[in-house]
Amino acid sequence: MTATVDSVDARLRALETANRRLFVVVVGLGVLFLAGLGLLLAGQVDADDGVPLPALQARSLDIVNEDGKTVVHLGVRSSGAGGLWLTDAEGRRMLKLNQTVEGTGRIAILDATGREVQVLTAE
Repeated sequence: MTATVDSVDARLRALETANRRLFVVVVGLGVLFLAGLGLLLAGQVDADDGVPLPALQARSLDIVNEDGKTVVHLGVRSSGAGGLWLTDAEGRRMLKLNQTVEGTGRIAILDATGREVQVLTAE
């Protein structure tokens, strides 16, 4: 019986470690994406006269993979606030960056079933 308990404990520790690593990787990718977006937007000024270039405006932007499935969605939520969703190759949401009902920032990491397994919010 103790061998099973030890095995379950070891598997649980391994899953928790993998979950922490995934959280760090996904948050890191989100930060890199937002930093790149910031650099892209910062470069929207014409160097010759300092006048901003025309802005690209849209309600949403979907980046799709080779199969046509959305893997990154940047858009406006029904509340009017912005949101960013990253999905896996099957189209399941894995990361959500958005705003809470209270108006604070929110990052959620989801598992393959769509259940939020890690949530970070600002207070």
